[in-house]
Amino acid sequence: MKATSKEFHKICKEYDVYTNASLHKFLVVDWSKPSAEKKAFFQRFMEWMNPGALYREGMLNFFKHIDFKGHGLLCLSIAAESRHHDSMVVFTLIQFSIPIDEINVQSVSNGDPDR
Repeated sequence: MKATSKEFHKICKEYDVYTNASLHKFLVVDWSKPSAEKKAFFQRFMEWMNPGALYREGMLNFFKHIDFKGHGLLCLSIAAESRHHDSMVVFTLIQFSIPIDEINVQSVSNGDPDR
């Protein structure tokens, strides 16, 4: 089984599976406390900048803190730039609902603007 897992992991890395896989069937807000396995699963998608994972992370972080300069808005903007439909809708609504000088979206290379 380990060999199969290693090969699967190798294939996922080589073919950008984590980048292109859809997370559409996963709930954005899961009210139960996520297990370590579930956290690790989603973290892999975040590391590969998967638009669905960025959308999920952005929604959770932005609306938890309503922070116009933080990590949640950054994730939503990156997902929107990659043409993720739901992210584009949410990011556009955020842009229309607040003054432009309150929005501070860092570049992808900078990562989390709070660091």
